[in-house]
Amino acid sequence: PAMEGGLITPPALIGTGPQMGVTSVETKRVTIYFDAHVHQALRLRATASNRSISEMFNEAVRIALAEDADDFRDVEIRQAELSEDFEVIL
Repeated sequence: PAMEGGLITPPALIGTGPQMGVTSVETKRVTIYFDAHVHQALRLRATASNRSISEMFNEAVRIALAEDADDFRDVEIRQAELSEDFEVIL
């Protein structure tokens, strides 16, 4: 993991994986328990999009982590801003 502005960010957060043109990606096997309805919906969508559940899950996690990283960066930027009392603004 890389340190960026005091935050630990996973390497290659976006744009990795065999579906995105990278041919040698280290993978780890994990067990995730889905509700039966969620699993069925994932299987149907995976079949319809000609992708695996793992590919879809990895993409969703990458997107969520990227959004979190953006939010944390925004918080760090805003911490440096000057604050004013609400009454002064009105």
